[in-house]
Amino acid sequence: MERNGWDTLWTLSWYWCPFLKKALIISIVLFISLYLFYSPLYSSNTNIKTNYHDFQFCPYCSKEVRPDFEFCTNCSRRLVHNPQNKNEEEISINLKDTDIAKRNPHNLIISFNTYIFDYKEELPLPYKSTEYGWIPGIYLSYLFQSQRVPFHGKFLLEYTEAETDYDGTTQTGIPLKDNTINNFFTIEGDVGYGFILSANTINLIPYVGIGHRIWNRGLGRGDKSAPLTEDYSWFFSPVGIRTIFYINEDFIITIDAAVKFMFEGKIKINLSEADPGYNDPEGILGNRIGFKAELPLLYRIYSNIFLSIIPWYEYSGIKKSNIFLITYNNSPYAMAYEPSSITHQYGLNFGCSIQF
Repeated sequence: MERNGWDTLWTLSWYWCPFLKKALIISIVLFISLYLFYSPLYSSNTNIKTNYHDFQFCPYCSKEVRPDFEFCTNCSRRLVHNPQNKNEEEISINLKDTDIAKRNPHNLIISFNTYIFDYKEELPLPYKSTEYGWIPGIYLSYLFQSQRVPFHGKFLLEYTEAETDYDGTTQTGIPLKDNTINNFFTIEGDVGYGFILSANTINLIPYVGIGHRIWNRGLGRGDKSAPLTEDYSWFFSPVGIRTIFYINEDFIITIDAAVKFMFEGKIKINLSEADPGYNDPEGILGNRIGFKAELPLLYRIYSNIFLSIIPWYEYSGIKKSNIFLITYNNSPYAMAYEPSSITHQYGLNFGCSIQF
């Protein structure tokens, strides 16, 4: 039975992976809780006063600072004493002198995503199995990157769907060309800690996270001779560094690079879609370390709305699965496995960023 894009997305995200329900609910509750907890720190007041003797930490980087110092020794922010109140033992911190303190901590990106998908299974000659083509989709992300508290967070959802060109061979080595329908769904959440390298201009954020990716691969769609699907899924943990450069008030450049550690990979081959006599064997995918780098560019076009352009590259792959049994009419038919593979993706996200 043919499924449209929305039906496929619903099936992938809510039926095949119950984990996503819990992750989505927990993430929403977490971000709302953090926002409510830290909201007093985002006050737009430009003149904050604190007792002279009690002032022991820089309000921007949270490092210890002596109240008689004019500048923070860690982030170089200026702490301006108010001469009129010195007899009252008060200190005034002029936030107007620090542009970075006025930036909005919340960044919501909504964009169109398109990329080249270059997939190749590692098989001995003359066998081969490759996929190549452009895949479009949607990309949604929320980034929390306040300059007044060290905590940083990111949450993203991505869905893409398109046909790619299959170039491979049959099980007997006969060349075969066809079209494959691919559906990808990715969910990811990251947390990090911010370091200010240069006052008002550079922010360095090491981070870790967890994500889940699902790939529904529809084979044999060209001539409809034996259409069947393969369901891939795996978790991954990104470990990376995000560096934000505030060029000026209208232009922001970010360099984001992460190593992705894959785990809990699975595959299900729905052979019964081609012939009801077959079973639908499942296997455990081997883990392979991946890598992703992106260069988000934000340019202000109106008030708190930015044009968002994100070129990116990702390398990923899987190792050979375990051997699993294929049956026909409940009788053993063959032993099989999913071969190792590598994937290169070259993409561009184009959309808008709303900061608040």
